[in-house]
Amino acid sequence: LWTFDDPFLYRVRARLYLREQLVDESQWHRFGFREFSRRGSDFILNGKTTHLRGHQIDLGWGNQMERVKELKAAGMNCFELSGPIRNNWYAGTPYRPRQFREILDYADEHGLLALPVLPSARILKDRIFEPGVAKLYKRRIDKHIRRFGNHPSIGMWFMNFNLAGSRWYIAPTKIDGSFKPENEA
Repeated sequence: LWTFDDPFLYRVRARLYLREQLVDESQWHRFGFREFSRRGSDFILNGKTTHLRGHQIDLGWGNQMERVKELKAAGMNCFELSGPIRNNWYAGTPYRPRQFREILDYADEHGLLALPVLPSARILKDRIFEPGVAKLYKRRIDKHIRRFGNHPSIGMWFMNFNLAGSRWYIAPTKIDGSFKPENEA
């Protein structure tokens, strides 16, 4: 099983033969087995309660591979990953799928749990509930997960669903509506 301490990975390649003649073969693919779930407020990795210790990695700030290596060296076991475009997927932000994949590969090989952020609904606001917009958004999410989802290091995908548009996340104690950010931008 893939774990933080022993991130065991398998390799597989498919070959197609016709009458003992090789007619096609796939590239090698890496994969790992693990079970990651939640029970109450506990996170469970392969049946054992685990405590996640990590930080945020955002490819909007450029190549973050050295930062991921620093997290591992500091004893962290997970990280939130925004990318291959910043979690808001703003126009003009560089698209970095190679760096996104390299970071997930490193996490696979070194026992780090990645928590990738899906594209934010913030820029769509209430339009996310329109059937046509919701359908396109779902198609984009499905494509993104199919492209990057086969990594044992991915613990969960999550979405920033900040429809209020506040620049900073709101602390749970402020959800009652009393919090008014100074800068709404």
